[in-house]
Amino acid sequence: MKVVKNGRILYENRLIEAEIGIENGKITNIKKIGLKGEEIDATGCIVLPAGIDVHVHFRDFKEKHKEDWETGSKAAAAGGVTTVFDHPNTNPPIKTKEAFDKKKKRAEKKSFVDFGINGAATEDSDLKGLAKRGVSAFGEIFYTQRGKLGLPHEKANQILSEINELDKKACIHAEDRGVLKKGKKRFEERDKINYPQSRPKSAETRAINEILKITQKQDLHFCHITTKQGAKIIARTNNTSEITPHHLFFEKKDFEEQGSFLKTNPPIRKSKNRAWLWKLFRANKIDILASDHAPHTLDEKNQEFWKSPSGVPGVQAMYPLMAYQVKRNNLGLSRLIEAISKKPANIFGLNKDSIREGRDADLVLMDFNEIEKIDKNKMHSKCNWTPYQGKEAIFPQKTILRGKVIYKDGVFQDQIGRMID
Repeated sequence: MKVVKNGRILYENRLIEAEIGIENGKITNIKKIGLKGEEIDATGCIVLPAGIDVHVHFRDFKEKHKEDWETGSKAAAAGGVTTVFDHPNTNPPIKTKEAFDKKKKRAEKKSFVDFGINGAATEDSDLKGLAKRGVSAFGEIFYTQRGKLGLPHEKANQILSEINELDKKACIHAEDRGVLKKGKKRFEERDKINYPQSRPKSAETRAINEILKITQKQDLHFCHITTKQGAKIIARTNNTSEITPHHLFFEKKDFEEQGSFLKTNPPIRKSKNRAWLWKLFRANKIDILASDHAPHTLDEKNQEFWKSPSGVPGVQAMYPLMAYQVKRNNLGLSRLIEAISKKPANIFGLNKDSIREGRDADLVLMDFNEIEKIDKNKMHSKCNWTPYQGKEAIFPQKTILRGKVIYKDGVFQDQIGRMID
């Protein structure tokens, strides 16, 4: 047996001094003192459930110059995340059993963290075949949008109903194509400051309202919500939603300063909107955190603004940024763990939701007195940049996956990532 000793643990929403016994990758004992076994020292640390990030883009294959499973999963582990869900808009996209098998094989060979693989939900996707292979969910689904992974409005009910019948979760990117088309026509080629106006808040709320009208019985998860109205609409239903750290930490002035390096879909919005997102997140009106880790190279991001790709890296920064907000009393510790571990596990059916007997021993050890500024040179994503440069954060001292230390004091130890059941 392994024993995590000498730290305080978050147990049933309380910090207590206790030891954690681990056997065969599971938590088997939680006792005040006296457990015997191979020691994992937590002196000076708080022991917390590891993070679950259900929205990453680890690229690889034809986009391995941006990120691959080794670099992406190392970034996750260094940020206290031990489980990720990789979304299907890779090259090639995950529409077929063959594409799924190739991604699974690549991830099993290279990943330092456990992973799920999401399938694409398009008119030509093999939904049943992907479900049999074990996709974690379908999406993100670009509702009403065109392109390789778009889902036209007229096909949405049919495809989402089939996903529901397969007992899988549909993850929705809610931006209405009609609104985006008008915004692009009006604002494209103008100054970058107009980008948020080209993808206005109404694009999100209209898409949410439309999809809820046609899928009243489906169980949906909405990705990267950015508006007060959108969050409130979803909160009145049985569906769930996520928010990204970049929408919580950045606003218009940051976008104006960083330009294409904060170009995201949906976009960064004004300070008043950001304040509302924090309020709704704290109040549990937005369910979970997810990074939408979407790395691109420096050369790609340095292109002319309207030609540069959308997306920012974030899987390594998410948990540390939010831990520092706990330190500042800007967020409760229990709410953070609910949003980064408990609720993601419950929504997607994972045995990784808390520090309890029988749960996977996925843990992070954090010293809340060790505050540091985010430095791009210490980030492990292949893209080699971060929009969070200089922001204060609390990084893990150790990250534990199924009882094994996979990251300790800047060093990666065991590459044991596997696909979740």
